[in-house]
Amino acid sequence: MAKMKRILAGAAGLMAISNAVNPAVLAAEAAQTADTSGYSVSPAEEKVYDAVENVQGSFRFDQSVVSPSDNVFSLFGTAATGACAAPDFVFEDNEDKFVDYYLNVGGKLQKAFRVPLSEMVEQGKTDILKCSCAMSPSIVNVEVTGIPLANIVEMAELEDDIKTVTVKGSDGYGISLSIEKAIEKNAMLVYKVGGEGLKPENGGPVQLWMPGAAANYFTRQVTDIEFSAEPETDVAQPSQDQRAKVSIMNSFEDATFESGSQITFEGYADDFDVAISAVEFSMDGGNTWTSYETQDVSTNKWVYWYFTYEAAEPGAYRLDVRSRTADGKVSPMASSIEFNVV
Repeated sequence: MAKMKRILAGAAGLMAISNAVNPAVLAAEAAQTADTSGYSVSPAEEKVYDAVENVQGSFRFDQSVVSPSDNVFSLFGTAATGACAAPDFVFEDNEDKFVDYYLNVGGKLQKAFRVPLSEMVEQGKTDILKCSCAMSPSIVNVEVTGIPLANIVEMAELEDDIKTVTVKGSDGYGISLSIEKAIEKNAMLVYKVGGEGLKPENGGPVQLWMPGAAANYFTRQVTDIEFSAEPETDVAQPSQDQRAKVSIMNSFEDATFESGSQITFEGYADDFDVAISAVEFSMDGGNTWTSYETQDVSTNKWVYWYFTYEAAEPGAYRLDVRSRTADGKVSPMASSIEFNVV
């Protein structure tokens, strides 16, 4: 691959990738570039890179890559109401301990009822779902087991004027949802994550997982499900700077490669309820981008991508990555990593 020119970039604009050997560990403290058409230069901290126009390589993606269970909940913030908020989450196979655990179903119903966890286990199904923060790059993709919220709706035998459901945790927290949207998005009442039961002190034994929505819709330690005739409530949209989020997950202890090396970069792309249509790469400061399509992806899972580049010539390089969505949005923050070839 021929080097076309030299480019300048501010060191402050680079994303320092760390703790990324494990796909579930994000570099939350790292700064990300924010310009998708080219990168600003910080005169005080400028660096010089060799530019490669229209960078080429081999690309593939996989939506089944999962985050290890022992790291899932440590990636999110400290808001205790979100399922993805508890740090140092510990999983334990404790299904037998909750044979007497019930969910109370009520509100504007002809007759309230309770659903035992044991009955949920009988109806349980397993899927891979993501949980993504609306205020940071944090995201996990994990195997969960539970029942669709639609099962509870069917049990409730709702009248036509019942449009809204509120799933509440033991602390009273819960966000009202349109029943139609919750069913459409396949909201799940989850009692296992990563194949193991959830401790009550850490948000178990049951949580609401809301695919396509931000983590604040994921309610911990569910105790009550209430139906009402309130107006339908749309799912609030995440902040715009977290749309089409993307991250490189590599970490190079010695970021120097021999000429001719095949370097495989990997990471994720996601945009909540909007499908990722392509992952794009640049090695000339964002002047040119090479786009690789991601067809027929599910919005319930992240797009975990791999890009292999042949380091043909010696030099100092930077790879920038961004994602593009089905509705035409481009990452407001690209992800970058630098490396050397000798």
